[in-house]
Amino acid sequence: MQDVKDALRRFIAGHLEEAAARKGRVVTVTDDLYILGEQLLDSLEFLNLLMAVEQRFQLEVDFSDRDIAEVTRFGALVDAFAATAGQGG
Repeated sequence: MQDVKDALRRFIAGHLEEAAARKGRVVTVTDDLYILGEQLLDSLEFLNLLMAVEQRFQLEVDFSDRDIAEVTRFGALVDAFAATAGQGG
């Protein structure tokens, strides 16, 4: 599962770094990075990121029972997808 988690981290971090670059910014991606609060992504871009992760890794996370403020932090988002991968998708 660690390999999947590492791949998720790289994929999501790369997406965030590209988004920052499009806005003329440089971002250091850490577990505590608040994706929406740092204005790296707006809400639609965040949803697009979720869909990209789901498609790339064939994972689906039910976010309806999660605190959105928490899963918009990089580390928590990676953990949510990694936990789903650990359950077999």
